[in-house]
Amino acid sequence: MYKIVMVVIYFGFLIGVGLYFSKRAQTNADNFILAGRSAPLWVVVGSVFATWVNSASLMGYAGTGFGVGIAGYWPVAGFLFTCIWMGFFVIPKLREAEVSTIPEVFGKFYGKQHRLTATVLVMCRDLAVTAGVIIGMATIFQSLFPQLSLDAAIVITIGVTLLVTITGGSWSVLYTDAIQSVFIIVGTVVLLPIAVSKMGGWEAFTIAIPETHTMVMNAGPRQTIGWVLNGIFVTLAYQTIVQRGLSASSTDHAKKALVYGGVVCSFWYVIPFVLGIAALVLFPGSRADQAYLNITGLLGPIPQAFFAIVLLSACVTTIDSCILTISSNITLDIYKPFINPNADDKILVRVSQIGTLVIIVLASLIARAFPYILELLWLGGRIMASGLSPVWMAIIFWPRSRHAPKSTLAAMITGAVVTVTTQILQNQAAAAAAGAGATTFIYSWDPVIIGLPVTFAILIIGTLIETKNIKTSLEENVAS
Repeated sequence: MYKIVMVVIYFGFLIGVGLYFSKRAQTNADNFILAGRSAPLWVVVGSVFATWVNSASLMGYAGTGFGVGIAGYWPVAGFLFTCIWMGFFVIPKLREAEVSTIPEVFGKFYGKQHRLTATVLVMCRDLAVTAGVIIGMATIFQSLFPQLSLDAAIVITIGVTLLVTITGGSWSVLYTDAIQSVFIIVGTVVLLPIAVSKMGGWEAFTIAIPETHTMVMNAGPRQTIGWVLNGIFVTLAYQTIVQRGLSASSTDHAKKALVYGGVVCSFWYVIPFVLGIAALVLFPGSRADQAYLNITGLLGPIPQAFFAIVLLSACVTTIDSCILTISSNITLDIYKPFINPNADDKILVRVSQIGTLVIIVLASLIARAFPYILELLWLGGRIMASGLSPVWMAIIFWPRSRHAPKSTLAAMITGAVVTVTTQILQNQAAAAAAGAGATTFIYSWDPVIIGLPVTFAILIIGTLIETKNIKTSLEENVAS
């Protein structure tokens, strides 16, 4: 009974916030998608943190700590450093341009074909993240109520999340994210010393850690490089984080939000790995994907239910952000430019709400087909990182590339196809790892290591060739 009460209170809080902001969010598309570009600093900071933290962060990275130890921190270092860098150098440029989505920028420079391609690549990442978080959220809910089937758990959890997002839009997403970020930090920080004390204290814990799990290159040099590249290039085109910066009330607040959020995350992210290593010491015969839940089970049923709700918080804060991001792509990058250019704000808000429903259904189907939790995030992320990010950065920092539509489009498509192909060729090993309970896969060659060089080669060489006849005028424009 106590579990039902705790879950009802938690879900009731989420729904209440959504209803509270419903009138403000539904006034126009900018309010629904970007909170009218007027969100307070503390709200955006909390939302940045909560966007980075989800079921993959706790269950996934705890599982990675269980499997390879502290070496799993490499992708985290990549994406958090890049998040801070973007706060200084990318978000101010985008706010000055007054754009709403990443594909919109492609459309401004190249036209609809590039915009649609960029939309597909952006959605690869966000759909995969949404699917990964859905399966994680349903797994957690099942741990609270074992009598429920996985499908029933998915329906209940996404139903609440969907209601919050559709009613309150970005306003409810930002505020629930910010409030839940405190809940997540407190819950996980408290869990760490409790877990260590169960092993006899910090000294006993450090003695019991396998030597391999303290090696920073335990996953091998190729996978380590792949993880770092994934972290960097996924973040560069992570539209959810970009839109957090665009939602802030000023450019200064946007910059601070990404910097503060990135710094807080860089410290917090040590916790899942340590918990995973603790689970290995305490439960050496268990599975990696059960590491976090095994640790919470040490404390008895009521504390375990509390920490399961901490996990649900982490899930909800990411999934609502992602589905709102994808719905903005459907509305602003597909519906308005391709279907109804004259749509007013009322229609755009309604399309965003319908798009949110479609996204959650599609992501649920993906989650049931590929229940990999953390690795689902990387599967879609690699496609976006290899195909989109290099061209996206070139648009911002290499003006010459803005005059090379053929080369940029070829780079995006080819890089994505090569990455997908590389993942498929290694699918058997990946499936075997998932079957054994791994939350992340160790590839012979991380697909992003193959895909990125192809994209860069086509982008750079193609642009230089395609723009050779306008080199002088371009240089004069840049100089002026």
